[in-house]
Amino acid sequence: MVTGMAAESINFGKPGLFHIFLTACFLLMVLLNKSWSLRVAFFVGAFNMAWVLRNYIALSACSGGICPQKQYGLFLLLGSSLLSIVLLLFVKKSVAK
Repeated sequence: MVTGMAAESINFGKPGLFHIFLTACFLLMVLLNKSWSLRVAFFVGAFNMAWVLRNYIALSACSGGICPQKQYGLFLLLGSSLLSIVLLLFVKKSVAK
């Protein structure tokens, strides 16, 4: 069984920890709600999406004739990363007076 938090059986490390770090940075930037922080949040969200795609390919690829069974969490991670970028486009930034 290979998970995002324990992928030692394939010497892949812990890719889930980086998702947690990127998500925390993303939420912090969105909560600041400044124009510069929303731009940084968009970059972090796009980087997170790239990391998700990398992990999807790496964790779901067949190796030595053995293909892993994809669980719902992998697809949930893909959807939530894409949804975070799309929903960021609808955030209204605060206007300084």
